[in-house]
Amino acid sequence: MKRIRSFSLFLFAALLGTALLHLLVGPASAQTARAYSKTDSISVGERFDLTVVVERPVWARTVFTHPPHDSTGQILQLADILILRTLLDTSPAASESGIDSVVYEATTFALDTAIVGPVPVGIVATGDTLAISTDPFWIPVRSVVPGDAEDILDLMPIAEFPPAVWPWLVFLGLLIAATGAFLWWYRRSPQIVSLLRSESEIIVSPLEEATKRLAALEAADLSTDESVKAFFVELSETLRTYISRRLEVPALERTSREMLDDIRDRANQDLAPPEMIEVVSLVLQTSDLAKFAELFPAQVVCRQSIERVRNILEMTEAFLTPEDEVIIDEPALIPESE
Repeated sequence: MKRIRSFSLFLFAALLGTALLHLLVGPASAQTARAYSKTDSISVGERFDLTVVVERPVWARTVFTHPPHDSTGQILQLADILILRTLLDTSPAASESGIDSVVYEATTFALDTAIVGPVPVGIVATGDTLAISTDPFWIPVRSVVPGDAEDILDLMPIAEFPPAVWPWLVFLGLLIAATGAFLWWYRRSPQIVSLLRSESEIIVSPLEEATKRLAALEAADLSTDESVKAFFVELSETLRTYISRRLEVPALERTSREMLDDIRDRANQDLAPPEMIEVVSLVLQTSDLAKFAELFPAQVVCRQSIERVRNILEMTEAFLTPEDEVIIDEPALIPESE
């Protein structure tokens, strides 16, 4: 009887302690996260440190988000910021002070202003995970134009000249003479004119041009960082030239973000396949990292980038080529036997 009473008291004490523990712990509360950078301003493609500090209950632990390190070339992006790698993570040490921090190496290709965050953070307590995030902030992006560059000068006043008639008379006479000579030559040599006309009409299509340039890139040497950078410069030019000719988008004069906005406008007007936007964004992102941030991916990522561009060509041609343009050969007529 005494044992049963002792066991009952022990069980009651255990249940009471568990209840008090749950009341004290509960879901993680009173936790904050903030992000900051010691850099006042950055330039396009420049790497900088991004620090995230989390205050949590002492019984909880912090789980930070880290960029993946696989062969797909994916980069962790937070608004206008690309997270390249993790420099320091204090969360595994489980500080008893309730303060954890992580330092990322980041870069951006935004113009004028780059928005940072929000940065997601997880707080784990009693088996539950609470997702919080930092408040976003912005960092000025310095202009790449040299500081000693001269401003645009004002227009000069229009100079007044007296009208001259004799140049127009000379031009008219030369035009009549050239027209007569051309007609004489055309009547005398129609075969030559036809040949020249047919040769001038032979223009390489955007698809054929891009395919030849991709075939040359497959044989490129990628053993050095300089060769990898040159590879992505040519790959980006090939993609931009094709989109400029095929979708009538001024891709060669646009930044990557402006080019994606133009393609998105074409897709909204049903002039381009919407599924190509994500693939184009990934190719441009990898190319910009190699060209500006000098983050050179592995050779397998270079080959994958070529296949992504080929996928863009295929989906664009399939979208822009009507199905009724398929040429069907007519069967030859077989003469009846006598």
